[in-house]
Amino acid sequence: MHLYHDQNPYDANGDDITGLTPVDTTGWTQTLLSTQSGTVTG
Repeated sequence: MHLYHDQNPYDANGDDITGLTPVDTTGWTQTLLSTQSGTVTG
């Protein structure tokens, strides 16, 4: 899983996204992730 940073996540433009180092190189088992709080209901 890799970490990416959006300088302005509310501008609906992806040209300000930068890739950073991996969060964890051993893998990930969670099947649903949300990048903004309150966007996933369950």
